[in-house]
Amino acid sequence: MGTRSCWRFGFFLLCVAGLLGQPTAARGQITDLSITSAPCPHLDGFVVNQLRIDFEGQLFGQELQVALDSGAIYQDAINDNRVPLLASVNLFPSMACDSFVGIGEPVPSPFDPPWSPWPGDSTFDEVLIIRDDFVDGAWDIAWAPSTGVVIDSGEDYFIAQVTLSEDAEGSWDYSGNAGGQPFQIAGASISGGVMRLVPEPTTMSLLVLSALSVAAGRCPRA
Repeated sequence: MGTRSCWRFGFFLLCVAGLLGQPTAARGQITDLSITSAPCPHLDGFVVNQLRIDFEGQLFGQELQVALDSGAIYQDAINDNRVPLLASVNLFPSMACDSFVGIGEPVPSPFDPPWSPWPGDSTFDEVLIIRDDFVDGAWDIAWAPSTGVVIDSGEDYFIAQVTLSEDAEGSWDYSGNAGGQPFQIAGASISGGVMRLVPEPTTMSLLVLSALSVAAGRCPRA
């Protein structure tokens, strides 16, 4: 293989690898999903991941899946199966780092004492992530506004808080619908307890990178 052809092939492999390195995202009326991750200030060894979306049009159902290869999701033993309440968090600060999904801003921030509820601008429901939902390290939950509740648009809109141990590794998927248009992020990674917006290495991407390495080794040197 000539030098020019060899490096063209290598460039092609880089393009393929770049495509494989992007989460699957079909962007509709949900225009963005962002994650804020920080250590829980009241719970050693755990990272709080807060998920928020920007959307236009009526918000419908959402689904979040978490699959852990190692580590654990934090569930506050005192808080049990409900969203943390301000009065309780003042007595037991670790409650603010509990894990749950929701619509709106139903709980105190775990980061900014004195505790005050996040400002909610819409009616919301909330469903706590409960340990019983885990099966062999996997978790899957779907939720939506109550019947008759219409949420037409939102910016930096809270949807979930997932607190993971610092050794948590795995992947997560999200899908939602606003304005009748689907939105999806598939195969995003969890590393060091942090939920990231990049996928886990797949067999195909590893093969492409391996082939790129081989091609580079065989290209004639100038």
